[in-house]
Order: sequence, then C-alpha cells, then structure tokens
Amino acid sequence: MDFGLGTRGGFVLVVLVGVLVPGLTNHVLSQSGYHTLGSVVWAVGYAAMAVVLYLGWVRPLELTGPDDAIRKPEEDDAAGSGPDTDGTGGEPESAEPN
Repeated sequence: MDFGLGTRGGFVLVVLVGVLVPGLTNHVLSQSGYHTLGSVVWAVGYAAMAVVLYLGWVRPLELTGPDDAIRKPEEDDAAGSGPDTDGTGGEPESAEPN
C-alpha cells in the first residue's frame, strides 16, 4: 500500500493518526488529571488533521460542471422542431377532430 500524500493509503493513514493520536493523548492526560489540556490537545490535533485533509485531497480537486451545462438554444429548437419536451412522445395534436 502506497502511503504518499494524495493517495488512498495516505488518506487512511492521516485519518487514523489524526483521530487516534489526539484521542489517546486526551485520554492519558484526562486520566492524569489534566482534563483541559487533554481537550485542547484533542481539538488541535483533530483540527490539524482536517487542515491536512483539506490541503492534501480537497483543495487540489477541480470542481467544474460539464461544458455544455449552460447553452443557448439552437435556432431549430426555437422554431419548435427540436426534441419533444412535453413528454407525450409524438407529433403535436392538430386542432381539427378526426
């Protein structure tokens, strides 16, 4: 398993270390009577993990939509010969009864 930054293995490693180390440190400090210090260490460690995850995996993503998501209607679509959009699936009904 590759543990380089930006890989799945690195992501798992950062999450495990970012949760376990501050959590265990908090537990040890709380058991020793340093509740406030343990809470601070846990909060700083957890926040540091969140920052590393953001910088390593979220920030480099290019979040864009498809290129044709916003397009101008073509000339034939404006004239009514475009795709069926009313959901009936056929020719438009004539005003004359059969």
